[in-house]
Amino acid sequence: MNEQRELHDSVAAWASRINESWQGTVRNIVETGKALIDAKADLPHGAFTEMVETDLFFSTRTAQRLMAIAEHPSLSNPTHVSVLPASWGTLYELSKIDGCTVEKLRETAGAAR
Repeated sequence: MNEQRELHDSVAAWASRINESWQGTVRNIVETGKALIDAKADLPHGAFTEMVETDLFFSTRTAQRLMAIAEHPSLSNPTHVSVLPASWGTLYELSKIDGCTVEKLRETAGAAR
């Protein structure tokens, strides 16, 4: 019973953290993806998926996309946030592009400012 309570508390803490940070700035979007990655590593098998499906404000597919953004080396680099769009959908599309190409795009966008 104590283990079940601890799991519930852990899931609730992760869900609260993720729900609070997931929209807004590029930094928030990346932070949310990193929190999802950490929660997935921390929670027991099956608990992460259940949390996403029942406790978060977005779908499992959106969670996967946010994690892909956080795992991308260029998109998750804090020095690049000023030239990246604050749209998780657009950032996800950029996460499909290799890091070198994203760097070139970022440099071009930075030079145009």
